[in-house]
Amino acid sequence: MKPALGLGLLAAGVLIMARGMAEAREAGAIFDKPKPPPPPPPPPVPQNGGWTDERPPGYDPYGPDPCEKPPPTTPPPVPRGWTRMKQSDVTPALQAAAVDLLRSGVPVGSFVRIESDKAALVEWHCDKARGWHRGVSLLVEVVG
Repeated sequence: MKPALGLGLLAAGVLIMARGMAEAREAGAIFDKPKPPPPPPPPPVPQNGGWTDERPPGYDPYGPDPCEKPPPTTPPPVPRGWTRMKQSDVTPALQAAAVDLLRSGVPVGSFVRIESDKAALVEWHCDKARGWHRGVSLLVEVVG
């Protein structure tokens, strides 16, 4: 056998073997890595959806209440002859006037007339989300 012919047959054999290995790999033969076992099933969910009312003493999901601390300055008193309006009496126009008053930067403690018998008092308000912040209390004049 001539050396050139032998090398050609050898190259052809390697090519056939490479094609065979590729086909075997595609068919899922032993060349693939073993597949990992499937994950364990999740634990069953209790009837209440997993919710529990058991919390450690003093647990608060929002952290400490900022309103337990005093406001930055002494809150102004409601002027004599005025009382706070009920939320149900607040109109959209009064609400817009209160928002404009806050945006204008009027300092805490300011008393501002909005209408002839209505006024606003800028004071400290507090809620858990924002802590102490400037707010407006709408007042109505007490008649009689």
